[in-house]
Parts: sequence; C-alpha cells; structure tokens
Amino acid sequence: MGKIYGLTEEAYTPSPLLQWVTPGSRVLELGAAMGYMTRYMKEELDCRVTGVEISAEMARHAALYAEQMVVGNLDTDPWFETIEGPFDYVVMGDVLEHLRNPRKTLEKAVSLLKPGGFILSSVPNISHNAVVMGLLKGEFPYQSFGLLDDTHVHFFTRKSMFELFNSCGLLSVAEESNLMRPDATELKQYYAFRFLAAFMVRRPDAHVYQFINKWQLSDGGPVVHQKSEGIRLGWGSAIRALMDDMNEYLGVKLGTGGSLTKIFRKKDSE
Repeated sequence: MGKIYGLTEEAYTPSPLLQWVTPGSRVLELGAAMGYMTRYMKEELDCRVTGVEISAEMARHAALYAEQMVVGNLDTDPWFETIEGPFDYVVMGDVLEHLRNPRKTLEKAVSLLKPGGFILSSVPNISHNAVVMGLLKGEFPYQSFGLLDDTHVHFFTRKSMFELFNSCGLLSVAEESNLMRPDATELKQYYAFRFLAAFMVRRPDAHVYQFINKWQLSDGGPVVHQKSEGIRLGWGSAIRALMDDMNEYLGVKLGTGGSLTKIFRKKDSE
C-alpha cells in the first residue's frame, strides 16, 4: 500500500503540468493520488482521464473523475495490460522518484502515446541547495514529503533526468521549473554566514525544486542527448536571494518565528 497524501478537502492550485494539456484530450495519469489533477482535467479541461494509483483509498477518490481507475503498483503489477491506448498525454507528476525501475514504466508510457503525443513530468531535484547544504554538514534527513520524501527510491539531477528520458527517445520541448530558496523548503537550510554562499547561490539549478517538463518522441532518428545547462541565477537575483535568506535567518534566531521584517512590522503597529 502506498503513502496516503492529502485526504482532506482543500483548494487546488492547478499543477504547472496542466498548462500544456489541450482541452478535450485523452489523458493517462500515472500516480493519480487523490485525483486533484484528475478532477481539474475532467471538470475544467473536459478531458477523458484514465488513472493508475497504488493506494486503493486514494484511487477511490480519484475514480470519481476518471473513465477508468486502475489500482496497482507501477513497478510490479500488470496495470499496463488493463489499459487501452493511445493517449494524447501521459502525466507523471512526482512519480518516477518512487519507482524501482523508472525506465521500464517510462517505456510503457511512451508505447501508449498517440503519434505526436506528449509525456508531462515533474521530478524533484536532488541537487537543490537545501540538500547540498545539508550534505556539507553530514545531514540527509528523510521527511514525510518533499525533496527527501522517505518513499523516494530514485533521486534525479537535471543530467540524470535528461539521460533517462533521452534514452527512451524523448526530447524536452518545454520546461517550467519550480524555484524555491533553501530556507523556504521543508529542509530549512540557510546561506547565512556561509563562506561559500556567493558561489553556491549561483550553481546551476541551485534553487530548482522541481523539474517540470513537456517531452515528445524524437522523429525516429538516433537518440539525441540534449544539452541542458540548468538555471543559474543572475547576480541581481542571487544577491536578493541572499538578502532574503539573511532576513529569514535573523528572524528565526531572534525568535520571531519568521523573517526579521516581522519584528519591525510588529513594532510599527504597537
């Protein structure tokens, strides 16, 4: 049985993945969870959605908005045999990192695409500075969610993610990464007073929390190994990030429970 995520009703902010889904499409959603994306695609985009979810409890919720919902383990169960393609899109939102054999599942997903179809994926970035700064202190604290979710069995950098998708004949045709400072993540790491802060903040993908990509099959030629340099902050953005980080750090150290700015706002209101 998989981990149960989000059993309470809450407002849903559409995933950036869904910006690429054309209304009226046929969609396969791998890892449907509670069906938040499933519901949005059905009710807002008028899509016909088939889903696969490991948790029977979550699948029961998601099934309300799907044409077909299969309960199964993407690694070990014969879910592939019960699904009839082809699909315009296969959506894999934070799924591959939970799989023992992500390549095998990705190859199956590719085989279910229509000609000209797309794989839409979001993948956590293990090279985020929140993780790197923890490693420099000898820390790798598994969490109940996020970058170091305790159910992750694969970890991806930009390079290893592109190698996986390219090896399956897929090329990234669009990207919209989710950026987050280390202090804003669940790991709560700070640049403050670190000797290497100015270098670290400008590492490629230092603040990329998730890689969010749209993939399409190559034209049938040899597999292309795409070059992707990563997202590097400009100096202006890097300096602002360090200043915001220091603001939060001092606020926490002074016991405000948040940024230093909160202290001055509180004093101004007194």
